[in-house]
Amino acid sequence: MKSLNHIKATYAQERNFHSWEHFCLVANDDMFIQAVDTIALLFAEAQVSNVLKPAKRNNLVPMYMKRNKSFKSAYSVSFSK
Repeated sequence: MKSLNHIKATYAQERNFHSWEHFCLVANDDMFIQAVDTIALLFAEAQVSNVLKPAKRNNLVPMYMKRNKSFKSAYSVSFSK
């Protein structure tokens, strides 16, 4: 996931500024408002895309099964005649 600082730095570099801080020093009010609006939108999209990512298969296994590898064999029931 992209951090807010990464998004700000990328935004400034795409507009030919060395850093976000340099952009803030040079930008007029309208440029700054547009930048904050765009960065907020990009950050929100990054947050939503992170939430909507499918879970990794390993994360679906309960923790007690990860810790105790013999869980299945310890609690298995055999039906013998």
